[in-house]
Amino acid sequence: MEDNNRGCRSKSNGNEENIAAFADLVKNVCRIASIMIAESLNISKTVVFRISEEDLGKKKMFTRFVPHFLKPEQRRDRVSSCRDISAMVDTDKNP
Repeated sequence: MEDNNRGCRSKSNGNEENIAAFADLVKNVCRIASIMIAESLNISKTVVFRISEEDLGKKKMFTRFVPHFLKPEQRRDRVSSCRDISAMVDTDKNP
């Protein structure tokens, strides 16, 4: 028996052009779906995940690419929301 020589796909299309285009897409539209990125760059979804995790250091959570740091206004909004929720809980406990 002999093995047939099969052509293989390249392991990654994560060339510099794709990485730069991916970074621009995520920077401009942070709530873009991975399938939309794959279609717009004409690469597979697995390559999208590989670029996001290995090359750009981003993780995917609930179809959103989450930055590691909040902007100051986002942080203020979260603190304000938490204080409002805490105040509502306190008023519910003390009728």
